[in-house]
Amino acid sequence: MESITHDMAYKPERVFALLDEFYPVPTGKTLRPTPFMPYRNYSPVSAYS
Repeated sequence: MESITHDMAYKPERVFALLDEFYPVPTGKTLRPTPFMPYRNYSPVSAYS
């Protein structure tokens, strides 16, 4: 796996095929389960910056 991800621009479909094989998306879901899921799409901005 490391040798494939070393140069991902060469054939990215290989990396995504391995991702689908080792970490499939559960049936009826759109996302893979992760240990941490960020809840914001942006970083908070300080009022003092």
